[in-house]
Amino acid sequence: MKPALLHLRGISQSFGSLQVLRGIDLSIAAGETLGLIGPNGAGKTSLLNIASGFSRPRAGRVCFQERDITRLGASRRARLGIMRSFQSSRIFPQHSIRHNLGLALRTVRGGAYAWMGGSAALRESLEQADSLIAHSLFRGRGDAPAGALSYGEQRLLDLLISLAPRPPLLLLDEPTAGLSRQEAADAMALLRSAHGSSTAVLVSHDLDLIFEYCDRIAVLNLGELAALGTPEEVRRHEGAQRAYLGSGP
Repeated sequence: MKPALLHLRGISQSFGSLQVLRGIDLSIAAGETLGLIGPNGAGKTSLLNIASGFSRPRAGRVCFQERDITRLGASRRARLGIMRSFQSSRIFPQHSIRHNLGLALRTVRGGAYAWMGGSAALRESLEQADSLIAHSLFRGRGDAPAGALSYGEQRLLDLLISLAPRPPLLLLDEPTAGLSRQEAADAMALLRSAHGSSTAVLVSHDLDLIFEYCDRIAVLNLGELAALGTPEEVRRHEGAQRAYLGSGP
């Protein structure tokens, strides 16, 4: 197994009297795609929020590339290369596909608001955006306003924006929710295009997708890690069957 890129050590979280995570120990290897599944309320989104810096754990540590980043916020982690997507698209609908991608590329360089017309940095980010578009499903449509895209296309653009900077770590929360089977396949093709350079944690209720595309699967149940292993190991895991899989995917 490759060296670990992200370590979650003893992660616990609670909101008032409700404990949503209990002592989670999980390591994600560089270059792997880890599926994170479990019933509603299992703690999946809470774990992504802690990994991405949108919330801090009540107990435990988050280590990225052997550095303790537990106290760093989301923007600092993004600059280190931890990118997070959400269950709803977070695009700028009034801007073109090209400018949405260009802004994402500028953000990771710390200059998201330095949109000086004619600047070298602006030209570079837009040229990179054009290259991404030319090799994507949006080929020839870079000037189209993002708000004019269908729901599925907006979700695909949102994923492409996350992939654009080629971050070391992608945290994806239901990236294919609401998509058709073809759109979901297109989304996973985009993810696979970055597989060699990015590590991904994928939260999804689509078990077919998880078991087909993920190298390992972690099963959460009631805030605890019920199972962890390859897709085949998780299929056979009695605790995973009880917690979530039922008769199997």
